[in-house]
Amino acid sequence: MINCYKILEIPDFSDENTIQKSFRMLAKKYHPDVSGLPNAEEKFKLIAKAYQTLSHPNSKKMHDDRLRRPYESFAEIQQKREAARQKDLEARQRRRAELLKIRDLKFYEAEEAYLPYQSRIAGYVLVMIVGGIIAFKYWYVNLLDENIYMPIAFGLCISGVGVAGCINVWYKKLRFDFLKHQTSQNFERKSMQFGLYVALVFALIFGVSNKFRKEFQLKYNGVYDYAHFREDTFNKSDAKVLYKTDEGYEVKKERTLTSEHIVDYKNGRVLIKYSRSYPEIMELVVRKK
Repeated sequence: MINCYKILEIPDFSDENTIQKSFRMLAKKYHPDVSGLPNAEEKFKLIAKAYQTLSHPNSKKMHDDRLRRPYESFAEIQQKREAARQKDLEARQRRRAELLKIRDLKFYEAEEAYLPYQSRIAGYVLVMIVGGIIAFKYWYVNLLDENIYMPIAFGLCISGVGVAGCINVWYKKLRFDFLKHQTSQNFERKSMQFGLYVALVFALIFGVSNKFRKEFQLKYNGVYDYAHFREDTFNKSDAKVLYKTDEGYEVKKERTLTSEHIVDYKNGRVLIKYSRSYPEIMELVVRKK
């Protein structure tokens, strides 16, 4: 390998100023127009080529890497290059994250100035209540024999929009506090707490409303009738009962019989009370004390 530093008569890995000074001095010495040496022209061409290699950063880097190989392995050189690239990439990613953070903060501040956080939450809560009323009306208290699934689905969709909006507004607020104060642990913890609260609220609403729905239907829309035992469960405590409504709706239920229930074992039937609108809502009638 040709060592360009030796051609310019300077130490290996010299800086740019040293390279330029040496080139100027040697160019004056070996220039064919001023030098009387027999090999001046060849020497000048070699000096010019060496200077051209070392005067450009990329070619100088490649030359220096090849020159270091006796002292450093190729793997070490590649490792250093990779570390430098990785460091540069991380710096760019940090800068991009900072720019995105600034953009998000400005966007949220503008949104907050236009419509405050509390007003947006109140609006979405109102949407959720309206959808809930629609679904509640047809699912809970509707006493007519009609197709109620489409109105219920419509009401649930409206409520879903309200719930999603509340979650979105709350998440933006939480993210704004996180970006402003850099509390990542609180951000993750509060996000998990919020998700848990939402799940508990929905489970509580469903459980309570389902219980009161049954009581409402049986109290205001209930009728008494006899349900027959299935033959394979006759005279058993865990009996499977079968009953038909006046409209021909057939229902099968499994219930546990006790001495408190009004049971006609002779004819294989038990007294029940079921809802006219929702025949699947039923209960076994208990003897009055």
